[in-house]
Amino acid sequence: MEWKIEIKNKRGLFDPLANGVKKDINDLGIVGIKKPSTAQVFIISGRDR
Repeated sequence: MEWKIEIKNKRGLFDPLANGVKKDINDLGIVGIKKPSTAQVFIISGRDR
């Protein structure tokens, strides 16, 4: 069995990594991104009882 766990910042908190990625995307000429966000994703595999 596998479980997926996503950890995100609370809404409204500054996310410097997401804003840096937004700037990099804008530098590539892609525009229109309004509210970037990041998350940590963990995939856990194991036996179910």
